[in-house]
Amino acid sequence: MGNWPNCEESLDAMLDTLLTRDKAFEWLACLSFEQAAYEKTEYYLDHIQDSELSLPATRLKTMTYQKQNRVLESIDLLQKKREYNRSTKERFDEFTFELAEFYLSIAQNSPMNNRKESLTQARKLAGVAARSQGDSLVRQRHDYLLAYSYVLEDQGDKARSLTQREHMQVFNRSSANTLITAARVYGALGNETQALYLLDMAKVKTELGEMPAEQQTLQSRLINAEKESGLAHSRADVFNEQGQQLFVKEAYQQALAAFYHALQLRPALPAIALNMLQTLLVEQQSSYRNVMLNDLVQQIHHSELSETNQQRFARLQKKYPQINELLKAANNASAANPVTPPYP
Repeated sequence: MGNWPNCEESLDAMLDTLLTRDKAFEWLACLSFEQAAYEKTEYYLDHIQDSELSLPATRLKTMTYQKQNRVLESIDLLQKKREYNRSTKERFDEFTFELAEFYLSIAQNSPMNNRKESLTQARKLAGVAARSQGDSLVRQRHDYLLAYSYVLEDQGDKARSLTQREHMQVFNRSSANTLITAARVYGALGNETQALYLLDMAKVKTELGEMPAEQQTLQSRLINAEKESGLAHSRADVFNEQGQQLFVKEAYQQALAAFYHALQLRPALPAIALNMLQTLLVEQQSSYRNVMLNDLVQQIHHSELSETNQQRFARLQKKYPQINELLKAANNASAANPVTPPYP
């Protein structure tokens, strides 16, 4: 599990089969996105016709454009997907909600005095998607998007008023997207307990996603929400503790998943990196998803370690000779390719 180089080899073999070709390209795009190889992600998704892109794959492509500062192309793609699905109300509404959420992400990444247009578009689109819908889940999704738009305008009272409605308090059937938006709202309103509860629910639902692009995009949104809500440190501590408990139980693959999530939230914390390193060594794995054993060794070696972590790293070096082999190889590479200082 988590051995992505092997996954890539298997997926490459699927590209020759017409029935699995689009799914293979979608998987390869997900692997590239997690490695922050956005041009490569786009390359794989471009092999799937826009009309054939699933909702999660469309979301992945818009996020890829956004990572490359190509916001207008994201909007254009979502508009096209709305038109393709205009005759199917449920899918049309889904893509309309996606576009509303995208406009909110634009507003979120803009200065306070430059958010008005994006927020207006988001509210208008969310209203269109929820129009004539009697479903309480649709109303809840609309109202949390609206509440988050108020948060982004620094209108906390309006956001708080919306959260107090009856249908806003029932989450057992809510989608991961709605839970993430709701967690952002409660985090901004200072209700950290509720925000953490909703993030936990969202994580469980994210892991149940059947499509690779669905899992990838929701995981990315979840981690961003944890970071932007100011909850990254506390969440990382929780997952690190979970990983340690799983390690003691010898559930190493589950421990790797927990340490991996913690490392995404606090990548510079040596204690988490050491936990991830030790588990990879026990499992005799050279990587887990986009985390490479060699990179972890170099990161820890160049970090300022507490005395306890220094002693722990020394014990791992003694027990696993490959750590010193990796460090020696890196030193030899540096000696063979010295950096020439600039002329004064």
